[in-house]
Amino acid sequence: MATAAAQTEPWFNGRSFESYRDEFDRRGYLVFERVLSPDTVAAIRAALDAGVDLLDTAPIYNQCESIVAETFSGRLPQGLRVTTKCGLGTPPKGEAARTFYGRVADITGLPLDLVTQSRGFIRDAYVKNLRAGERKIVSRYDATFATDDPYPEQQTARGPDPLLDGMTRAYGSAFATYAREELGFKTEMTYVLLASDISGKWDWGEGGGRATASISEDIRELLALDPGFRLMIAHGYSDMVTPYAVSQYVLDHLPPIGEPSRAGLRTYRGGHMFYIDADSRRSFSVDAKAFYDGEL
Repeated sequence: MATAAAQTEPWFNGRSFESYRDEFDRRGYLVFERVLSPDTVAAIRAALDAGVDLLDTAPIYNQCESIVAETFSGRLPQGLRVTTKCGLGTPPKGEAARTFYGRVADITGLPLDLVTQSRGFIRDAYVKNLRAGERKIVSRYDATFATDDPYPEQQTARGPDPLLDGMTRAYGSAFATYAREELGFKTEMTYVLLASDISGKWDWGEGGGRATASISEDIRELLALDPGFRLMIAHGYSDMVTPYAVSQYVLDHLPPIGEPSRAGLRTYRGGHMFYIDADSRRSFSVDAKAFYDGEL
């Protein structure tokens, strides 16, 4: 266990390590920044003692990477993962670069020269280049959906999303007709699906950004307080906006509360709106019925 000084001295935002450890106990994961000091090694060990299992580093975080190496004498403890950033600081060189960029190219299906040029930091390059040989661009909302690229000469993705923009127009018109003809709601107002001037004002809480929004605490508390609570999360495989792996991460970091089967993830062919695929929609309906019947 680290010294008392390492636990009580200020960390990021002037908070003590103890306050961060309390947050970890509530959430099951912890995001923090450490102010470098002579007690950094002891503080890292204290974080591991508290249950932290991921250390995020980068070449530009001062001596961050070398301090992690010093802390564990070059051998990571079992269960601890360390990440770093590509595209920041000094990029890999020589054989290390060829190995890293080759692995990224294998995983993503992108050309090796493109991955090398971007130093592995592909971001929207996937959308633009996955099917560039066919002069097509894929959707962030479903990487299996592609249309002709209206700007093939551009280096980055430009223009409307191939899937989302068409869907919002079609669904917006369908709902307006349903509201008028089926529900009897007649108005001169225009119905706009996903209106940016409205969605941009959404209060996400905890700092106001969508990246900070989370329900992991709610899931933990509901599982603990309501023995009858069950959760089924549904995702499309090829959704790059809300990847299913994020939900899997949350589930993997839940504490053991009752039967593990009370919370689970189901994945389906398709993307963000996987239900537009008839087979996926049927599979989801079957799974949803089984879930409500207590069979899933």
